[in-house]
Amino acid sequence: MARPVIIASGAGPTQNVADVFYESLKKRLEGDGYKVYIWGIPGMGLKDIAGAATSFSDKVEDVRKETGAEKVDIVSHSQGQAVARQYIRFGGGSGKVNHLVGLAPVNYGSDWAKIANKWLFGCIGIQGCSQVGTGSDFLNELNEGDDTWGDVKYANFIGNADEAVIPHRNAFLEDKKGKKNNTNVEIAGQCGSLPIVDHVGIAWSKTAYSGIQQALADKPIKLACTKIGDNFADPGNVLKSAKTVMQKALDTGVGVFNGLLNLPRNLWDGTVGAVIPGWKI
Repeated sequence: MARPVIIASGAGPTQNVADVFYESLKKRLEGDGYKVYIWGIPGMGLKDIAGAATSFSDKVEDVRKETGAEKVDIVSHSQGQAVARQYIRFGGGSGKVNHLVGLAPVNYGSDWAKIANKWLFGCIGIQGCSQVGTGSDFLNELNEGDDTWGDVKYANFIGNADEAVIPHRNAFLEDKKGKKNNTNVEIAGQCGSLPIVDHVGIAWSKTAYSGIQQALADKPIKLACTKIGDNFADPGNVLKSAKTVMQKALDTGVGVFNGLLNLPRNLWDGTVGAVIPGWKI
């Protein structure tokens, strides 16, 4: 049985959009022999991260049951890393995860979210935003004492043009307990100014993927730096996935439309028709 990998999405996409956005990453992992699942963060990452971690725990259990695997590997993007680490530390996941690979992870938050929390009325009430601000109570608790919780093997990657995780060092974890179970990789440190890898594009980056491969294989991380066409998703995979999502949306829309057409009849049959025999439409 192939090793299961769960891709934990960042904030923003619904499940259907996450299926499209992470399709290229999924295909690359499948090409390397993994059984891959995409988990879209509930509520587009706007709500409590601890609540999202409960949903993620359910996903892990479903995957473990389906595959029979004792442990899963996780490749997380942005806020998905906070969800995965919350699950590992406080949700009983430390014995169920082998690797956690973070792409542009908000391990120590972002100054942008901190500013929004301070000056935009608590991120306009968006809890998921306020929780990933640098120095937030949520992150302070998550990072207290031990960044690299359990026997999980951690790897963190940050692009040279990441515009969301500010400062870039906030993407990294510290080996506070001397367990040597964490690797931090700044793409610019190994590849220089090219390729340009931003916060979104890191999920499509061939350069970053070379690091993912090595991290999951427990190898030293030496990036294969791709200078041109690095962070573009495979258009064939994306179009195919988008077509599937559009068909789901169309099917859902047709179902809703038919439901609205039948609503008056259903209301009548459920009230008058249920009381007076023979009066159902």
